[in-house]
Amino acid sequence: MPATYPAALRGWSTKRDFQDPIFAANFNQTQDELAAIERTLGLMPQRATNNPARRTPDYGTVTARILASARGEPMIAYRGTHIGAQVIPNEYFRPRLTAVEDTHGMAHNTGFRINQTGYWMITAKADWLATSASQRQITSRMLSLEINQRDVGLRDVLLESDKNRDSMTTTVTWQENLVEGTDITVALHAILADTERIVEPVNVYLRAHLVRCLRQGGPGLPNPNFDPDPPPPPPPPPDDGCQEHYPDDGCLNHTGYQPQGPCGQPYSIRWHPYLNTSATYDSCGNVVEIHRSPNAGTLYSGRWDGTHSNIDLRTGFPGYVHYGF
Repeated sequence: MPATYPAALRGWSTKRDFQDPIFAANFNQTQDELAAIERTLGLMPQRATNNPARRTPDYGTVTARILASARGEPMIAYRGTHIGAQVIPNEYFRPRLTAVEDTHGMAHNTGFRINQTGYWMITAKADWLATSASQRQITSRMLSLEINQRDVGLRDVLLESDKNRDSMTTTVTWQENLVEGTDITVALHAILADTERIVEPVNVYLRAHLVRCLRQGGPGLPNPNFDPDPPPPPPPPPDDGCQEHYPDDGCLNHTGYQPQGPCGQPYSIRWHPYLNTSATYDSCGNVVEIHRSPNAGTLYSGRWDGTHSNIDLRTGFPGYVHYGF
């Protein structure tokens, strides 16, 4: 008979000495249930097999392991500080941080190195103190959250003024899918025309915690550089003498000839629908000479100025101009 656990709990009857018969089925049922419990719990159920950062702590009992997981104890957390950092104006400064909390040994001198691929919450904060130099001139302060020791555009900039001088804080909060081995640091920058190089005091804080584990990182790190502008459109073709407001002004198969020079200088124009009929115009659009074959209709020629057409009197259709030599 198959075991009922873990789908249900089997009911057991109490056996009395010298009164109730004991059969083999009684032992077999017990063994089946014990085997089902073992399969469900697995081997070493009190020990974690793949906690964040691939740790495998032994909690002693299954109850202790479940409790630790419910309290979030296996999750990774980091807090680093630098109290009273001295920033030289107009120079980038990466402060050394002291880890006041480091659950999984990620800390290094200037930040921490992520040891578990997953979804992370990171916050950097800097509290700035005004100086006599910053009160005399315009001063701006910047806090940057660096990924792999480079600026990726995660910044907060503060311009000192009378309204904020008593409480100057810059903060950057970032959520990202980051891969194991990613370095997280902060950088500070104070900008002012300080000829005496008076230091800018600041308190720096960096915090991070793992929200959940992932098999791989996100689509990519933030990039402060925008995509390049698209190339400009190609220049329009040179004016070939066609009238733009006529969809078909007869400039089919044109050679690109453009009238130039004084009036009276001729150039040749061919007319449709009779391809063997042509006229000669000068560069101002005045008719110089008309050429017509015996098969063509009587051609009335007028000035081509975008408002008059050249009409074949035999058919009543306008002519179409083909420029060429």
